[in-house]
Amino acid sequence: MKINFHYEHSGIYSQTSHLLAANKLFYIFKEKYPEIEFEIINLLHSRINPEIGQFCKFKNNTLSFACIIIENPENKKYFLISHMDKLGCVASWDLENCVEIFAAVGGHAEDFHYAPCPIPYTPISPPLYVHTWEIIAEKYYHQNLPKITPERPFFMSLVPYLFREYIHNDPRFDSHAAKIPYEEFIKIFGGHSIVIDINSVAEISNRTMDAFALGCALLRPKFTLKFHNELIPDFHFAAVKCDDISNYKELADAYIERFEELKKDKDLVHFLSVNGRKWYEENVTLESHINILNKVINIEKLF
Repeated sequence: MKINFHYEHSGIYSQTSHLLAANKLFYIFKEKYPEIEFEIINLLHSRINPEIGQFCKFKNNTLSFACIIIENPENKKYFLISHMDKLGCVASWDLENCVEIFAAVGGHAEDFHYAPCPIPYTPISPPLYVHTWEIIAEKYYHQNLPKITPERPFFMSLVPYLFREYIHNDPRFDSHAAKIPYEEFIKIFGGHSIVIDINSVAEISNRTMDAFALGCALLRPKFTLKFHNELIPDFHFAAVKCDDISNYKELADAYIERFEELKKDKDLVHFLSVNGRKWYEENVTLESHINILNKVINIEKLF
């Protein structure tokens, strides 16, 4: 019996959290299933040599770094662990042989209403993009520095788009179009008792995990995306009260209204920050992400 792990084992993305998790999971499974022969196939090479069965679609596909494929090479059955911004990208894959999809992000169909993607998946959890970010965030969290209550919601993105562009031109928001070193960003972001996140191409962005990691109270829309352990509105984060998030004026107003409510309720801010941090510890850290994968993946389904 043999199982192949396809992922980018080397290259510029190999130090991202989800690929470090893939490497760790490979060795966990080798020990867990000694009767099975496990092999790593570097997915990076698939762009150069696409002759690897049903995965030849990765030729010239820069999304391959966002995928981990666990395959039985004899019957071609496989699992997909997806960190792609949109799960809908797999619609053109060989889904007949795909036994199960495990998705960390991208469980929506489009970027305006964020309706659920029709492709079924088993939810896992999204780690911070790079493991060094987790180390930096942990350092600042444990310094327990005082936080200020900001006058306006702070947000920073390199190139504002969609609703991010809308608030960038709304003076009620403290919005910045810039890219700064992560540690510098964390110093600013983590110095606020209340922070916001805005839906990204993947719906959830790293700012949600940053907020939880740093013990900040997070304000953001409810999720379409499902998680292994549910993120509960108004328990783990403050939910923006807006029925139509495609209406940017209404959505901006709802952000400001809820933000002003939070500024007046220090007990709720503390409650959200504690619960968000606990969810982070149980779902987002590299260790917890690996534990969830080890729990939900049943390798026997591939035989």
